[in-house]
Amino acid sequence: MPPSPTDATSTAGARPDVITHFEEIPWGASASDIRARHGEPLAEETVVHGVELAYHRSVNGQQVEAEFTVHRDHGLIVGSFVVPFKSPEECGTLFTTWRDAIDKRYPDLTAREEQEVEEEGLSFDEAFARGEASWCVEWDDPSNLARIELLVWPSAEVFWASYYGPHADAWEEERFQAELKNGDEGGAS
Repeated sequence: MPPSPTDATSTAGARPDVITHFEEIPWGASASDIRARHGEPLAEETVVHGVELAYHRSVNGQQVEAEFTVHRDHGLIVGSFVVPFKSPEECGTLFTTWRDAIDKRYPDLTAREEQEVEEEGLSFDEAFARGEASWCVEWDDPSNLARIELLVWPSAEVFWASYYGPHADAWEEERFQAELKNGDEGGAS
């Protein structure tokens, strides 16, 4: 099921086309703020310059994992729903439902959609049904540089509905540089 218009991003009085927070937690909130709202996380992982907190959540009746990435200086910078599915058909249905819900919530933001097929000669639908295609939809909020991204990789068993706050791009670059420096994928510091 898709997030309802208020599940991930609405704020009373805010323009509906401004991505201001994730799961009712505003960008910049501390890990303590998240714990106060959602309790102790199921998992906590150290990431570059911060921590990631994971919770099980129900979004419109569907069990998903909600991940909150909290930077030590900038607070909450990324929130993601990890959405499981059992088949490519179910993924396509869920992905489309989430995309349509986000489009409805942010009618003034224009979605950019990209579909890639691994095997030449297959249509996207054929490749997707075989687990050989990726699908990404992204909405950018020019008012605060936040964005939302829906993404599924070939042969995945989940897709991601990620909400990126204004400091997320700088953090992703920090993470990338730390990974290069450390020669690994975690790069936590």
